[in-house]
Amino acid sequence: MKDSILIKIKKALNRFISKLFNNKKDISNEEIFLHQWTLVLKDNASVFNGLYNGLQKIADGKAKKPESVIAEWWTRTRYKWENQPITEISRKYMENADYNKCVNIAKLLLKAAHDADISKENNEDIILDELSARAYLEWNGNEIFPYDKVKIITPAWYQYNHVIEQGHCEILEESKFD
Repeated sequence: MKDSILIKIKKALNRFISKLFNNKKDISNEEIFLHQWTLVLKDNASVFNGLYNGLQKIADGKAKKPESVIAEWWTRTRYKWENQPITEISRKYMENADYNKCVNIAKLLLKAAHDADISKENNEDIILDELSARAYLEWNGNEIFPYDKVKIITPAWYQYNHVIEQGHCEILEESKFD
């Protein structure tokens, strides 16, 4: 009887150690994924132009089709870096990703983007400056100028003080400068 209890304890301990090891391995893989994407995005952020707002919507739980955003990210990755390490590292994450996997991938890619000095406009209303006037398109097709006050509809994304993804805005108040 004591032997069977010891065997059960030993089996439970082995399962626990195995889970710890496997979880450590998963964390390690995520860390590698995050590190590699940070390096890639530092020099290649514009390859994914048009997808950053999509990643944010996925992470916020507001995306209608998260699988299509991740599928497009994966397509661009494969096209740009065929047979390179970033493609191999990304394959198990991005290929045929389901909804829950897409949320995790989006969060990881946004973290990598942040670590690669990619940021988005965080204000709802802004007064445009020279950079932000180039970073936005007016929602109704009107021309915008520096010093216009606008409401942000979709934020612009920046890296190293350059626009990498244009946003959309709506004019609240035109500048008084002619």
